[in-house]
Amino acid sequence: MRPIFLLLTILTSFTVLGQDKYYNDKAEQEALKKAFEIIKVYYPANTVCASDSVYDHDWMFAAGGLEKEISEELFQLRLDKRFAFDDPVYSQNISYLLNTDSCECHEYKYAAEFSAPYKGMIMCLVMPKDRKVGLYGTPSIFNFLFRFENDGEIYQINKSVTHFD
Repeated sequence: MRPIFLLLTILTSFTVLGQDKYYNDKAEQEALKKAFEIIKVYYPANTVCASDSVYDHDWMFAAGGLEKEISEELFQLRLDKRFAFDDPVYSQNISYLLNTDSCECHEYKYAAEFSAPYKGMIMCLVMPKDRKVGLYGTPSIFNFLFRFENDGEIYQINKSVTHFD
């Protein structure tokens, strides 16, 4: 009876530990931390925090100004998904790397919502914490696209704004 219990415990541990498939790579982790530090430069002190989830953003918002090849690749990504969007997924790696527990505080006005890394790129939308945009809230949101090297060093940042009427 005891060996079966031990085997089930081990299998459950591997299942739980293997669930977070985002930001496992060292370069992706470094790029994520640096991207958040860059985002904090754009916002006054203590107004932005990081969400603990991975979001399926529309990369085309941030594709402007990129090489044609990259823009087409990002468009193909959305085509492959048939323009469907996945729900946000909790990421223990993001939570740990960016200390997202602090995002629960009400002092923050904005939340940085990161995408899953894709071919050396990370996208981030900075949204109001209440998620009210347009007529009922913030008239615009900022989109950041970070491109990074194999060592996690960010070499390109594209920032764009989406306006709502």
